[in-house]
Amino acid sequence: MLDVEVATDIERLPNGWDDTHKMEIAVAAVMDARTGRLDLYDNDTRSRRSLLDRIQKADRITTYNGWQFDLPVILGVKRKSWLSGRMVPGRLKTRSDDLFKRIKAAAQHDEEFIPRKNQLDLGSVCRLNLGTTKTGNGREVIGIYRERRFAELANYCMNDVRITKALCDHIDRTGRIGITNKNKTLVLTVGQWDDN
Repeated sequence: MLDVEVATDIERLPNGWDDTHKMEIAVAAVMDARTGRLDLYDNDTRSRRSLLDRIQKADRITTYNGWQFDLPVILGVKRKSWLSGRMVPGRLKTRSDDLFKRIKAAAQHDEEFIPRKNQLDLGSVCRLNLGTTKTGNGREVIGIYRERRFAELANYCMNDVRITKALCDHIDRTGRIGITNKNKTLVLTVGQWDDN
């Protein structure tokens, strides 16, 4: 399981969310799903190298929207290049399981699904399915980082990893996920993960 929080004000980047190659890691948390061990990493060159080595050695790396964000940030690749496949071949050897991609694919196959902003965000999905949610808001990370409240930042990131694991366990166990759609709940059948 993996989550990354960035120390870069994304609104100030020329291409915003596409400039993942320019983003500085505030904290990254990685959990070994078998042992529950959580490790933290930062933007220091050695720490980033250790983080990349760690995910390269994993059997599978599970994220929530990590395919579009966390992984290109870690690899220092522009998001558009990453998503188009134009990145340097072989940079990521680990199989990737992005829960967001799986849930979004299931939602788009449901004829009742009406897309709305933030309806598939990690906090909303976990609140509905697990009765728990995120401990903060990603928009607050920059302020927390600038104020050097590193323990709070680490706890926030580690909680995101824990709830991602709980969500993954729920999907693996039931094959279903509920999402809020307009004023009702849709229960979607979520496919098995596959390699990206």
